[in-house]
Amino acid sequence: MKTGELHALLEAYRDGELTDRDARRLAGAINAGDADSDRIMAEVRFTGLLSEALQQIDSETFLRSFMERLRAEETADDFVTAFERRARAPVGRRQDPHEPGRMISRGAGRSALRRWYTAGRGWRITGIAAALLVALGALLHHQWRALAPIRGEAPRAVASIARLNGQVYVVRAGGRAAARAGDELKPGEQVMTAGAGSTAYVTLGASSHLELGANGCVSFGPVTPSAPAGHGALPAARLYVQQGTVQVHAGKTADRPTLLGTPHAAIRIAGTRFELAVGPQATRIDLAEGRLLVQNRTTAETITLEAGFQARIGAQTVVAPSARAGPARTGEGLQALYTFREGRGRTVRDVSGIGRPLDLTIPDEQAVQWLPDGGLTVRAPTLIASQAPAAKITETCRGSNAFSVEVWIRPASVTQGGTPTTGPARIVTVSAEHRVDGLIARNFMLGQWADRYDLRVRTTGTDPAGNPGVSSARGAARARLTHLVLTRDAAGVVRGYVDGGPVPERIAVETARETQAPRIGGTLARWDPRLRLALANEFAEPRAWCGEYHLVAIYCRALSPAEIRAHFNAGPAAR
Repeated sequence: MKTGELHALLEAYRDGELTDRDARRLAGAINAGDADSDRIMAEVRFTGLLSEALQQIDSETFLRSFMERLRAEETADDFVTAFERRARAPVGRRQDPHEPGRMISRGAGRSALRRWYTAGRGWRITGIAAALLVALGALLHHQWRALAPIRGEAPRAVASIARLNGQVYVVRAGGRAAARAGDELKPGEQVMTAGAGSTAYVTLGASSHLELGANGCVSFGPVTPSAPAGHGALPAARLYVQQGTVQVHAGKTADRPTLLGTPHAAIRIAGTRFELAVGPQATRIDLAEGRLLVQNRTTAETITLEAGFQARIGAQTVVAPSARAGPARTGEGLQALYTFREGRGRTVRDVSGIGRPLDLTIPDEQAVQWLPDGGLTVRAPTLIASQAPAAKITETCRGSNAFSVEVWIRPASVTQGGTPTTGPARIVTVSAEHRVDGLIARNFMLGQWADRYDLRVRTTGTDPAGNPGVSSARGAARARLTHLVLTRDAAGVVRGYVDGGPVPERIAVETARETQAPRIGGTLARWDPRLRLALANEFAEPRAWCGEYHLVAIYCRALSPAEIRAHFNAGPAAR
């Protein structure tokens, strides 16, 4: 569409003189998705704001948008022409919606705008801004109650805090207060995290969320007002990340893309997953899924960032392959893999593609909750178990005399499983439904013992329950999303890794005798192929674990430190 033709259509739209035929032409231009589309949508949004302001609805929003428009345009000619026509509308009278029977003026203050505007082209921008203030002052004088939000209608929430850890605060007009799970966030409010380990998981509608890391701050801007009826513009929350690291998952919805800002970049997001790190000099974006439209605030350069790439936005824009790009996970030696992407139902599927799938069954759906972006929350004690024996795991690992168990989890607390009658709480186990010599028989078990993780392995050198086992040092278990890997190689050496790095281990004997040898000797020849795999509990007695599962994988070999680091970098959603 030619520039002059588009200009004429937009003028007709702004003046309320658009015909049905012209409306269809504008709709076609919008659907084209090019630069014309962006300008048309900007006009649609702005005209909606202008209409509301002249009806004494929301002067603050109008003033902000007016000044944004002046900054955005090279000249104000187009806008002033449209505004002049509206300003020349006759002053009339209408009924006060708050006091039936009382009549108020419509159009007051517009003659003042005209006088300021005609002061001369050199003063045009200043004149417009000053005239706007005069007009809004007149509106405020004639109907101050209507300039505030509609009586009895509070600003609606644009987000809410689903869960948090550590020191998290909500900053409102009344000051800063400790945040709580379930807090709703309204336009103009902020969420702050303070101190190492502090995180806030914030939901943005039904399919989008962000997780703010330690020492971060994110502000929630106003909801973009809807355009006039028939133009299909829906509200979209605006976010501003001032500092810190944020994991963002923006689902594909019918809403318009969310605008996310940092001190260095403006980003349009929808149907994407990425990590954002905001520092003093630059913003780093590491894109895992989808694509992003990113503009550098300093240079005005705009790029489209593709999945598998990262961008550094600062004094200049630098794009490079992501450190997380490429084959994220190794399949060598894999025996079972659960990614918890089902989203519903009572079955957790083994998606390893190795042998016969070892699917798991959830007996009580009320005890769990599927997460919209992947994952399963165990909210109450239950036993998620295979119906068939875990023979493919047992027999392959017996042959290799080695194995690894890997999980992405979020423990519900760091106190569960901390007593002899409750722990260790079972995260993953291959166990029997009966006892042997008074002990729970198992091939291996990964559990949580309060703030430690515990691994017990049945070998020719341990008892049927896998004692003595290997435990992590205290403090390894934390109530946050954690990547945990325990490996045992063919020589019996056991190593543990939390979030890609090694953690100290110790041999833990129930009688309190301890050594510093992280080793479980013997062989796996005594592993029983009749035992079944289970999550979140034990077969023979209650040992319930609560929290989130995002991934569980079992290998018949010891993963290398480099592979474990790559798995951590890939994140819980990698396949």
